[in-house]
Amino acid sequence: MKQHIETKLGVIIILIIAITVGAFLWRWEKNGEENYVYQAPNQVIQKDNDLHNQDNKTNEVASSGKDEKIEISNQWTTVNHENFWHNTNLFANTNYSFPNIEFSYPENWEFKCCGDMDHASEHFISPSKIIDKSLPYVRIIDYVLSGCPNLESVCAMEKRTKITAKEEFNHLVSNVPVDQVLPRMKLEKLNTDTFVYKKIEADNRFSKAYIINLGDRVVEIDFVNYDLLNNAFIEKFLNSIVFEK
Repeated sequence: MKQHIETKLGVIIILIIAITVGAFLWRWEKNGEENYVYQAPNQVIQKDNDLHNQDNKTNEVASSGKDEKIEISNQWTTVNHENFWHNTNLFANTNYSFPNIEFSYPENWEFKCCGDMDHASEHFISPSKIIDKSLPYVRIIDYVLSGCPNLESVCAMEKRTKITAKEEFNHLVSNVPVDQVLPRMKLEKLNTDTFVYKKIEADNRFSKAYIINLGDRVVEIDFVNYDLLNNAFIEKFLNSIVFEK
């Protein structure tokens, strides 16, 4: 009889211990869930506040790999002969004349002119005053319409002769390796197709290049480090190019 009572007490004690431990574990898990649910909304609210406090005139596009962000203003500046190319501070004492087009770029970016070479003139649009090659930037190349006679690939400057925009366009396209060619893009406002290819820069960075035959001139638009830009920016820039009236 005594042994039977002791057995019952032992079972009861074990049940009490099991219930106590189970209740403790349930409470511990419950508290963990409550803490998680409580913290998550704070994180979302903080993120929303951060987005709200950003300048509503700019969009962050990508990280440069540094601490700063690349910002693109929603407000774009229009460039044409009337408001820019007749600026005597830029073109004094030169005979250079940019193609008869206008285009736009973000107002918080910098436009730099002009890197003249024997075969072309270069212009740069970048998110900083000094071009940082680790950041994305736009290079506009205006090709000189001259070439070597007899289809020579290299010749002295005094031997070069005038060529048409079509000839220069075909010459540039023919020099692009087949494995770098990308699908062409239709530029509705210019009523022409643009030849597109992946370009390897001197520092082994990549750019996406667009060669455009304007009829009387040939320009190339290079988006250097284009992987740090989105397609919307590239399309907006290209679609802003129109012939001046």
